[in-house]
Order: sequence, then C-alpha cells, then structure tokens
Amino acid sequence: MLERTPGAAAFSDASTREAARLRHDQSGLVCALPSTGAFHVEPFPPSARNPGAACSIVIGDVATMLVAVRYGADAPLDQMMREAVGSVIGQASYEPWPGEPAD
Repeated sequence: MLERTPGAAAFSDASTREAARLRHDQSGLVCALPSTGAFHVEPFPPSARNPGAACSIVIGDVATMLVAVRYGADAPLDQMMREAVGSVIGQASYEPWPGEPAD
C-alpha cells in the first residue's frame, strides 16, 4: 500500500496482527485499511501551512473521513477548528482497495 500512496515517504507501516495500518509521521494520524470496501489516503501538499493527512474509508453505505493536522503551539483553537471543518466538507474521496490486512 505504501508504494501506491501519493507522498508515501510521509507514511510508515503501523500494521498490527489485526489490521494493516498506515501512520502519517508528521501528524500522527493512523489509518486502518479495511479488508473490503474503498480506501484513500493522502498527505497535505508541501505548500500547506500546517502538515497533515487525510484518509477516507467506505464500507457499505458508510463513508468515514479522518483528518489530522499538526498546528503550531501558538495557533488559536477557533482557527484550528474553522480550518479543520472547512477542509473536510464534501471531501470524502476513495478508491477501491482489494487487499487484505497484513499478517
């Protein structure tokens, strides 16, 4: 999966016996890959003000998107929330992933 992920250098393998997982090293976001359904993960572009990543998972009729952003220590909480909400509205994207969890 890491070989097929855009910006793969930003991720490391965080798999467990139970599930295949990717960890975005800068933000700490850990995404578990579903054994069935669709999955998409991508880091924020290098031009982003704050490092982060997003992963989208679709299983059946349920779409879930997780986003993690590493803000500086001086960032106001309301700015963080406003940017976080703005970045996920209507953005749940996915690609089919036919793989299985790692052993």
